Amino acid sequence: MTIMIQRHLFFVPVVMATVLISPEVSAWDPIQDALTTTAKFNMNFRLRYEGVDDASPLLEDAEALTLRSRLTYESGAYQGFTVGMELDDVTNPMSEEHYNDGVNGQTSYSGITDPEGTEVNQAWINYAGIPATNIKLGRQRIVLDSERFIGSVAFRQNEQTYDAISVTNKSLPKTTLYYANINNVNRVFGEENKTQGDHETDTHVFNAKYEGFPGLTLSTYAYLMDYVDSNKATWGFSNNTYGVRLTGKHGFGDETLKYALEYATQSDGYDNPVDYSADYFLGEIGGGNAAVAATLGDEVLGAEDGATTIATGATTTK
Repeated sequence: MTIMIQRHLFFVPVVMATVLISPEVSAWDPIQDALTTTAKFNMNFRLRYEGVDDASPLLEDAEALTLRSRLTYESGAYQGFTVGMELDDVTNPMSEEHYNDGVNGQTSYSGITDPEGTEVNQAWINYAGIPATNIKLGRQRIVLDSERFIGSVAFRQNEQTYDAISVTNKSLPKTTLYYANINNVNRVFGEENKTQGDHETDTHVFNAKYEGFPGLTLSTYAYLMDYVDSNKATWGFSNNTYGVRLTGKHGFGDETLKYALEYATQSDGYDNPVDYSADYFLGEIGGGNAAVAATLGDEVLGAEDGATTIATGATTTK
């Protein structure tokens, strides 16, 4: 599936609404009802401030005040089908820009990646007509486990979403099976950033989660990321990552103990010119109550001795 085909999918909800709401086609009344009466609309506004005090003598300190306006539409269900669309608009209420967002040309300032612009954040068709299964096609949000490897980077104003087909199945007891094929990553840098905004991929995502143990959740995953951009500089992101994650939660009266353990191994994949392998470790323990909570953790993603980076040619040592 090409990017052009994916982007045409974004207009499917609009086309369906335009054609099917016509009062001349009475046979489509159930579809009209799903697209209008039982549909959900939501507007959300988020004002965000970020300041950067950069130690580099070559860059000025940065400040950014940005407003994100989000309009979300989700239809009601018709024979297992639903459609959804989400539009984001990011603006800078200030008359001056004292930060570098990657496209505004303010290169004397430190970077704050909240570029202005209007984008389709999500646009998808979902089918739930198969028991315990959802199939989603189009631009969508994908958030897996702790988001260490695949997530939405939602703290940024321009959220990261994916052009993909995904399948979620819960037919096995206490088990969630997830698969996605991702052909484009819509990154936080925005579409105006021609080098970093979008990454074309042929990525296969497998994630299995089991919640049958009391107070425990076990996840295993395989993320096979093949970057196929014409810009060969992105090929260095291609990798194969395999891992397992265990999280737990136990209550003691008003107090709750939480912990997480995770291990993964990552290596170069496909056309990545860098030959490497690396181990990932995470350990967290925390506790508290409704008023106060604290977490202590350690997270390490290593690198193999002798691996050479693409951008600088530098040799990595542990």
